[in-house]
Amino acid sequence: MTKYQKISDWCILADETDKSMLDHARTRIQDCRWHDGYVDDIIIPYFLTSNRRTVIDVGASYGWMAVSFAKYFDKVKCFEIREDVRHALRENTSRFSNVEVFDCGLSDSKKNVKLRSRTSSGTSIIRRKCVVEDKHPDFPEGDDILGSAIEVSTGPLVNTLDSYNFNNVDCIKLDVEKHEYYALLGAMETIKKWKPVLIVEISYTKKRDLRYFKPRQRIFKLLHSLDYQIVDIRSHDFIFASRSL
Repeated sequence: MTKYQKISDWCILADETDKSMLDHARTRIQDCRWHDGYVDDIIIPYFLTSNRRTVIDVGASYGWMAVSFAKYFDKVKCFEIREDVRHALRENTSRFSNVEVFDCGLSDSKKNVKLRSRTSSGTSIIRRKCVVEDKHPDFPEGDDILGSAIEVSTGPLVNTLDSYNFNNVDCIKLDVEKHEYYALLGAMETIKKWKPVLIVEISYTKKRDLRYFKPRQRIFKLLHSLDYQIVDIRSHDFIFASRSL
């Protein structure tokens, strides 16, 4: 049986080892200002000053950003691939009538996947195929890159964002540990239709070598093809906005 702990009024896995999460949980949910007020002080006043209808929180974790989103948006749709974390997420967001939690993660197709769960829950990662890049037009010949998720008969479920046909989507936040590109592929029609502000974690920024360069370029090229531009960078979080707005 999965064990949980209470820190102030947050429900957290008993074996959680992420220090920033454990420290932040000491602040009560109603006073949550995850990452120094990222939602309240930057996202809302600078990039979402008008429409705040529906926000999609992909990789919602324990609800660190969802509880802030709930104060500003009409609807908050949360996706979290880990079932044990999802239980805590539901507990932590239960006071907000506008938050809905879905029982899957997001990717480029619907399937069961292989997940490497870690006690530092935010670093859990979907296992992916290794593909040869000489068959991929976007990259130089001869290098390898991780492809889409490995499909298995039993395992956590992923689906596409487009399959939900959400309306009035004004913001999508993606933090899925190097699976952001594939989550974006599954959200293309939603992005084209609603032109939401995109908050995308891109962790391939630590080093200069080619293996880090190419995965982030793949995301940039995809969003450039949708007429999006980078409007801010905060550590690993990139904010993109449509040029047509």
